[in-house]
Amino acid sequence: MAKDALENEIEIGRLYGYSQQSNGGVSITKGIVEMINEETLKVRLNNVESRSGAFGIINESFSSIKRKVSVNACHLFPIDELTF
Repeated sequence: MAKDALENEIEIGRLYGYSQQSNGGVSITKGIVEMINEETLKVRLNNVESRSGAFGIINESFSSIKRKVSVNACHLFPIDELTF
């Protein structure tokens, strides 16, 4: 069973997000769960939106990437759609 970072079962159709940091750059990504691979515990997000910045400063709004993203389930946090 694929679980998110809070150890809750991931729900298909729900909005989730995650962030990544590398060499001073940070990106925040959010999308809707489309598919869960229970074998690899990877989750595919669609309707993906992202924003990024450097050294903790993010001045831009979310923008649509127009692609799907696959990420490890344990990186995802559920997002309340009303906050975005």
